[in-house]
Amino acid sequence: MIWYLNIEKDTRKNNTWTISRNEDQPLIFNELLKSHFESIEKIKTDELEILIENDFLNEKQLNIFCEQLLSKLNIPFQAAENIATILPCTNKETIENITKETAWIRWSGVFGLYKMQKQSIIKDVENLINSESDGESESANTRTFFEGEVLSPIELDPSQENVLQQLKTHHKLIIQGPPGTGKSQTLTALITQALLNKQKILVVCEKRTAMEVLFNNLKLQNLHHLCALIEDVYIDRKKIVENVRQQIELTEHPIIRFRNNEYELLRTKFLSLQEELNHRINFTKTEIFGDDNWLELLTKSIELNKDSSILEKANSINKHVRNNDYNFNFVEYNLLLEKIKIANELF
Repeated sequence: MIWYLNIEKDTRKNNTWTISRNEDQPLIFNELLKSHFESIEKIKTDELEILIENDFLNEKQLNIFCEQLLSKLNIPFQAAENIATILPCTNKETIENITKETAWIRWSGVFGLYKMQKQSIIKDVENLINSESDGESESANTRTFFEGEVLSPIELDPSQENVLQQLKTHHKLIIQGPPGTGKSQTLTALITQALLNKQKILVVCEKRTAMEVLFNNLKLQNLHHLCALIEDVYIDRKKIVENVRQQIELTEHPIIRFRNNEYELLRTKFLSLQEELNHRINFTKTEIFGDDNWLELLTKSIELNKDSSILEKANSINKHVRNNDYNFNFVEYNLLLEKIKIANELF
């Protein structure tokens, strides 16, 4: 459990501090520990949290809390034997040697300053899950997030573009891969696509470094003014307020008029080139000679031409063969192949 406390330096005495607790300050069950119980131990702790709803625990309530928690872990609990005195909190190594792999409660407390980013993320995710009813889930699965064509200023390979195409209809999508495979680039393109569709997007990450990569990618596209990079809601508050103030001041200046006709011309040209490229790509995959397509035929031709003896024989045959005498189809190829096999056996 976590108690929020106040610490104040005594201005009248040296090296003297006053620790106090206000009634308004909450008493909470460690969200990280709760998440561990639910995901690893498969234990629900909702009824335990009811005991601390009043933000205060006396000794009897603490006994009940510990007894219920340990019983869920199948560990016996005797209040009289367990709560004898408050023990000093030793170092990590000592505690690990005592506990081994068994859950255990040490009757001591730790006083310190902690950053609890993960705790707030866990609560936010749980609230989102609880607030999403079955009806809302079904509508979200059928909702179209991105409409129209994929128009991103980020250079994408086919697999990355496929991610954006899938997000037109898929509500949930997982992208995975080792470092350097383009995940951040794909996410940057996803953000620009969301902005193109006049949507908002929230990116959550455990490490600030990864967020900075995305932010810098957007900065290269001159889109950083539309983003807010937040690690700590208190420390970063001033930067966000200043950024919003700048945006408001910019809107007071004359806005550059959007040139719709020029945009439509460029868009039409882009779609035409896109259609042509897709047609060519699809054509190369079309079977044109038996079961082989253009790419496969070219691959076989390149492999054969690597052998100088085969290339020399092919060039010599071309001198004695007239193209007008052949249809150059798969049926004719099989007939000639059979005759060549017979001739090879005879001679």
